Amino acid sequence: VTAPHKSLMVPAQPIKLTEEDDEDDEREATRTAQGVTETVLQLRMDNEDKQRQTIILQQRLNQQRELNIRHAKESERELEHRLQLQKDDYEATIQRHLSFIDQKRPKC
Repeated sequence: VTAPHKSLMVPAQPIKLTEEDDEDDEREATRTAQGVTETVLQLRMDNEDKQRQTIILQQRLNQQRELNIRHAKESERELEHRLQLQKDDYEATIQRHLSFIDQKRPKC
């Protein structure tokens, strides 16, 4: 068995951090925490904005559906009315023709 290379060996004594190193680590941890907090807050705000937009779009979609339904019903009523007028017109024409035929037919 061979010994590891000197560059791979870990020093036997733990590295002692100075008070300045501790402060630097604490500042870095604080900056990291602030960054994470800012990111979370921004994501929450974005999420709330998207939820508001979704609600608005759903309301508009529902309004458009209701409008489409109303227009379809109006169109159907108008078509039925026109069909009734056409039927009445045809029936009146048939009655005129029948009356004319009755006038021309010899009476027995």
